[in-house]
Amino acid sequence: MKYPPQLIAAVQAASDIVEVVRERVDLKKKGTNYWGRCPFHSEKTASFSVSPSKGIFKCFGCGKGGSVFQFIMETDGLSFGEAVRVLAERARIELPKPGREDEERFNREDSLFETNRWAMSAWIANLQSPAGKAAREYLENRGITAESISKFNLGYALPGWEDLKSTAYRDQIRSEFLEELGLVIRGDQGKTYDRFRDRLMFPIQDHIGRYIGFGGRIMTSDTDFAKYMNSPESAVYHKSRVLYGLFQARESIRKKESVLIVEGYLDVISLHQAGFTHAVATSGTALTPDQVRLIKRYTDKNVVFLYDGDSAGLSAMERSLPVLFTEGIIPTILTLPDNHDPDSFIRQKGADQFTWFLNEKRRSAIDFVLGYYQSQAGDAINDREEAIRRVIDLAAVYPDGVGRDLIIQELASLARIPESTLFASLKKRGGQQSLPTRPVREKPMAPPDTLPAVKPVRTTLLAPERDLLKLIIEYGKVVAAYLGYFVAPGYFPTELARSVYEKALALSEEREYWELQDLADRCTEHEQELVYRLAIEKYSISPRWKSMGFDKESLDVRRWIEDAITRLRIQSVESHIHDLKNQLASTDDPEVQQSMMRSVQELLAEKKKLLSGDLFRQEDEPA
Repeated sequence: MKYPPQLIAAVQAASDIVEVVRERVDLKKKGTNYWGRCPFHSEKTASFSVSPSKGIFKCFGCGKGGSVFQFIMETDGLSFGEAVRVLAERARIELPKPGREDEERFNREDSLFETNRWAMSAWIANLQSPAGKAAREYLENRGITAESISKFNLGYALPGWEDLKSTAYRDQIRSEFLEELGLVIRGDQGKTYDRFRDRLMFPIQDHIGRYIGFGGRIMTSDTDFAKYMNSPESAVYHKSRVLYGLFQARESIRKKESVLIVEGYLDVISLHQAGFTHAVATSGTALTPDQVRLIKRYTDKNVVFLYDGDSAGLSAMERSLPVLFTEGIIPTILTLPDNHDPDSFIRQKGADQFTWFLNEKRRSAIDFVLGYYQSQAGDAINDREEAIRRVIDLAAVYPDGVGRDLIIQELASLARIPESTLFASLKKRGGQQSLPTRPVREKPMAPPDTLPAVKPVRTTLLAPERDLLKLIIEYGKVVAAYLGYFVAPGYFPTELARSVYEKALALSEEREYWELQDLADRCTEHEQELVYRLAIEKYSISPRWKSMGFDKESLDVRRWIEDAITRLRIQSVESHIHDLKNQLASTDDPEVQQSMMRSVQELLAEKKKLLSGDLFRQEDEPA
């Protein structure tokens, strides 16, 4: 359910971010901020900072940052609503009770989770009983230790048709919950029976540890039954939204800033047992957008695909790549030799050999796609062309321009095709090169007051851009509204800074008052990193002023703003002068040359006006 803004603000105000973070991170005060080692990645020196005055955290190592809500969401893998509930309970703030429909849904979901937990306990007991001897021997032969059996809560479903059903009746478990979860099936005659029979059971948990479903592996060699069977979709289990082993792996993924994506349950368990505790499984399906977004809660830096080396595994990896690229992740691919899967490889070759393969034999996704399609078809020109098109399609859906450029550059190197040819093909598919060359203008430059927007081609912020954004972040609407009179978004040459500035202006038009978190909520992930970094960086500034009066107390701030505006606009003017001079040198047309010279003179006059300070001088002020 959604909570009103006033309540969210009350929960945030009652949750001292230093105390909340200190429960999980050893913090030491340095100056006005607190510092510690980041809980989201491994580091030797403290780069994780908490600002009590701003109510935010920021890691200068991995880039994560946000409010106390974001901290709980990141550390516990919760949604925003779940984080609000956790902090409200901690602060002893009573949340409004859900409406009747919400309450019924919450209560029913809780009952389903508990029913799954009950079934898991029943199957664990079966595995440890005399009836579970064959299943225990199977696990022992597969090299699965007692510690791993306990860590992943493995169990055993007895062969009988009504064993679980009878146990449920004895323990007073409601039959409707069993049926809704697919633990029992209703037959044609209306009678129910157990879905899982004579199967090794793998409980499936969501990212916060709730039991949502099961996978079962058949213990007999009877080919009439599927080797693996999963719970059906239910109110609490959606196969496309869950990764097996994520609950056990999430802290390791966060610390290592890496994740191994494999196919099966035993692959995950064997890898964890061998020390690769950052492995998760898609349970034999191609990766879905929901699963990728789930991974991104913990890392987006080093995603390794490790499916089986057979045709089905390779096909599943290939189908998964567009999903990853669309979400801004370029994975690496590892295929094991001799049709091994991770489980069989670990058992036969050992962890050291696996580490060597992981470090030495991984391939880039681009190299994998080229090799995959050529192996499927051949070396004919049409086959190579199709492989290249597949990579260009991946580049087209990648959301970041610089990333698209790197994909095309690697493709050009591997395929030995000119980058210009590949970029032309990319453009046809809707993608754009991130760093275009300066366009040659057919018309003279417009007067300074109507200059077209500067193309955002830079990736590093200019000093005046940083200063203006820091002032907006510090003072909010009062500065943003003032800047709007003098600085159009086009004056920001850096795309990232320009986008944040546009959002600050829009926010100022919509609201009488806004805070740092309001701006951050509108930003993309990369923009949020910039906002939080600028917010927490130490810098010297005069005391906050409270109105647009700009009295003596706020004189230094006003000068800072005007100086930053002047430097930013001068940079824009000089950029256009540079363009015009280059074009002037490349034309022999006297009329065009004369027109360009007039534009240069107008721009020089604009620069002189900026340097004189006339831009900010009121009509009644002395010159």
